[in-house]
Amino acid sequence: MKRKLIFILCLSLWVFDACLAQIEIEEKPIQEVYAPGAKPKAIKPKKIKVGLFLPFFKEGTDTNSLKHAFALSSLDYLAGVKVAIDSLEKTNSVSVDLYVEDTELDSSIVEGLLNRYQYRDLDVLIGPIFKSGVEMAIPIIQKRKTKMYLPFEKDFSSKRLNNVISSQKNSIAFANFFAFYFSKEYSTQGKKIVLIHSSKDGKAGKESREIDSLIKINLAGAIDTSGVMLLDIAAKENSNFANRLKKSKSYVFFINTKNNYYANNALGQIAKLIDSSPEVYCMEAILESEIPLFELWDSLHVKFLSRFFVNYEEERTGQLRKKIMESYNEDPAEFTYKGYNDIMFLLNAFSSGEDWLTESMNKEYVNEVSGFYFSQDPSSLGVFNGYHSVWRYDHLKLFRQY
Repeated sequence: MKRKLIFILCLSLWVFDACLAQIEIEEKPIQEVYAPGAKPKAIKPKKIKVGLFLPFFKEGTDTNSLKHAFALSSLDYLAGVKVAIDSLEKTNSVSVDLYVEDTELDSSIVEGLLNRYQYRDLDVLIGPIFKSGVEMAIPIIQKRKTKMYLPFEKDFSSKRLNNVISSQKNSIAFANFFAFYFSKEYSTQGKKIVLIHSSKDGKAGKESREIDSLIKINLAGAIDTSGVMLLDIAAKENSNFANRLKKSKSYVFFINTKNNYYANNALGQIAKLIDSSPEVYCMEAILESEIPLFELWDSLHVKFLSRFFVNYEEERTGQLRKKIMESYNEDPAEFTYKGYNDIMFLLNAFSSGEDWLTESMNKEYVNEVSGFYFSQDPSSLGVFNGYHSVWRYDHLKLFRQY
């Protein structure tokens, strides 16, 4: 009996040790233990105060067709702004105080609004969009921490644009983006880049030549620019430039002209190099040519560059369109997408920190609609958007590629 008890005791100890060993093998890694009732610390969203000063013409919109057009554009833009704010606030990264004011087309209204106490600490002022209002607002906001965002393309006479962000066309921003894009796409492929402009386009031709030169200068930091060619398609010596190119080489052509005659001339010559699979970029203005070269665009797989263009059939844009229609019971117009695009950039850039404007320069930002690549102009100190969407032409349709 005594032996039996000793045997049972030893067996029990052996089983306990075996179970303990098994438990140790299967034991999960130690998890962090929180104090009873403790909750993970919530991240407080950054708050941004935005003023939207546009001409809504709440009174008398039907008395003047110009006023009516401004009012509709402003309402379309506001719809896009609200959708973007709603989307971003749901991420809990940013909180927006939006103040909407009607400036009509009166610079004295702009001045009165900016001198109100509640608007002296705006983070961003979007608008106004008319020349006298902008020039009235610039010296006021430059005395503050406010950044002024000009959403529509306009020519302004003011040269001191520090703290001003603009969608206005600017050669430096334009060239910076294209140099960024081409170096990103072709820095490792060893392709020869040909930048084509036309000297007979007047002021536009001069700007195109300057932009092509700036692109080449900016590319120098990323690729061997000895293979980059600047070509004036309007010059006699370039009437048959394709004959001087080696068909054994791979080429990238940027036809930087909105003149249909010279653009088509260049495309016709490039078609002779089809065996070397040239890559061709054109400005979207030639899509409106009186004699569209559909078959040539298809055979060359021409890519078109546009500052702002919406693909209504793209899945992400289609989802956005549906959301806008559900919220506002109307089909979005171009200005609706513009409002969405602008606010998506401003709020995401602001979330990057106190120095958000500097942090966002010379960096690409893309969303469902378009994108941004801001650069500072050293002469005016203004910050301008050079981003262009890339659209591929295929079988009578445009597809957003980049």
